[in-house]
Amino acid sequence: MVATGSWGYVTTATTKTDGTQTLAAQVLSFSDGASFALSTGRLFFYIMGGPLARGDAAVASFDAAVTLSQAALNHTLSCEASQLDPEDPRCAKLTISGSLTMAAGAAAALGKASLFAKHPQMRSWPASHHFHVWELTVSDVWLIDFYGGAGAIPVDLYYKVKPKRNVPPWPPSSSSRAGPPAGPALLPPPGHWQPEPVTTVTRRRSDPHRAASDSTSARDDSVQVVTRSDPGPLRLPVPPPPWNETARRARWLVYHAAWGSIGTVSVRLNGRPWGNVRSVADGVGVNSTGLPVLYLPIPDPTYADIHASP
Repeated sequence: MVATGSWGYVTTATTKTDGTQTLAAQVLSFSDGASFALSTGRLFFYIMGGPLARGDAAVASFDAAVTLSQAALNHTLSCEASQLDPEDPRCAKLTISGSLTMAAGAAAALGKASLFAKHPQMRSWPASHHFHVWELTVSDVWLIDFYGGAGAIPVDLYYKVKPKRNVPPWPPSSSSRAGPPAGPALLPPPGHWQPEPVTTVTRRRSDPHRAASDSTSARDDSVQVVTRSDPGPLRLPVPPPPWNETARRARWLVYHAAWGSIGTVSVRLNGRPWGNVRSVADGVGVNSTGLPVLYLPIPDPTYADIHASP
């Protein structure tokens, strides 16, 4: 996932004077090598100005968690290609925690070469914005990619292995996790949820977030009939509002997003920042609320964190 991915959610925490923590998260591009074959597992970032815009240039290292989802990979490898919801256990979710540190010397040179190879646009980013190479020094690796719950991966093993995509077959056996992908790998176990039958749904085509007074374009209240047989959310293509209409663009993003990362203060990691991929929804069509709703199982670490720090 690290070798194939190119961006993730970076969650950090700031401690206030009263001892409470404030969480923040950003989408950041990363690279762990100049190519897939040169993957190192070392996560490098190109961050503008002070550490994640924390406003404290003297901070050269701080706790952080990087959250990745298989749903963010290209369509050949993504969960969309397999018709898996991003929250399905088989849609791999990875959170790597550690200390984000400003790189120097050979590490900075390696990081910049790796980042520029995977993200060529970075070469043209303005020097006046004071970009620096940062590296996550890994202390914890958490992964779930199949039924049965998540598990921690030893850090030395994480660095040692070579990247290779693995889709375990169903049902599992003592050797199945090392076995080749198979057709039944995409089938749920007996008794689990099955895709719904073909249904026909009627929805209005108009943008639910366009204000009634918006004169930029006429409202289109025509009706479109959509037939589907997959379990995914029903989303009609609506182009994003202009960049300078920030509120409308935020609502558009919340409505059309299928998943995101939830930042929490981790119980398992003794109060360090953590992130986890969860599916979200804020309503359908004109019922869009702008309030993301989540579906959390009790065994989930995010549920445990929220229960401990509501």
